[in-house]
Amino acid sequence: MDRERAVDQHHVDDRIGKDPFVGRELGELPSVDDDPVAAWAGARDAVQADLDDPTRAEAVFQGFRGPTTLAAAVDRFIGFDQVVHRWDLARATGLDERMDPVEVRTAFETIAYFGADLRRAGGHVRAGP
Repeated sequence: MDRERAVDQHHVDDRIGKDPFVGRELGELPSVDDDPVAAWAGARDAVQADLDDPTRAEAVFQGFRGPTTLAAAVDRFIGFDQVVHRWDLARATGLDERMDPVEVRTAFETIAYFGADLRRAGGHVRAGP
């Protein structure tokens, strides 16, 4: 699988498609292999529907740092992941990889917030220089 599809698969399966925070499956989504754009859009739309429903958006679960809500987790964790992987996708496809300085600052703040939890099994890679 090429790098672009691997990143898309990561988001659809691991970050968005399973809505891992509250244990709810999002249903059948198009395959990333067959149609990565449709797979991404299906996952995005399902999560957005949850965020648009106040009961689901405010569903509490046990997060990395204690109780939190789906809306807060999407904002802090999935939002951060999207910023980081947007750079990956731009770089892999030869597109403009420049990032908004505010988003970069927010990403660094999120990295600091999660600390070593980002590097635990199944998380992200080791800390860089």
